[in-house]
Amino acid sequence: LYDRGAVYVNNKRIQEDYLEEQERTSSSRRPLVYLGAGEYYVLGDHRGVSKDSRVIGPIDEEQIIGRAVFRFWPLSKIGPL
Repeated sequence: LYDRGAVYVNNKRIQEDYLEEQERTSSSRRPLVYLGAGEYYVLGDHRGVSKDSRVIGPIDEEQIIGRAVFRFWPLSKIGPL
């Protein structure tokens, strides 16, 4: 669930310390989106300008062509994933 700038997984808000404070909170509400098997809701880490699932909707697993293997930020957690 994405609601007012916060992301919830299994009804638990996840910490996104890498986001600026104004990107972690928002007064805007989005309609509830239900995902089917093999669908993903993707969000950019610079939410103010990201063109992500909030704009284009869910994406199918077949559209994912890469995966993250290394983290650069925050610097305290830099390294392989």
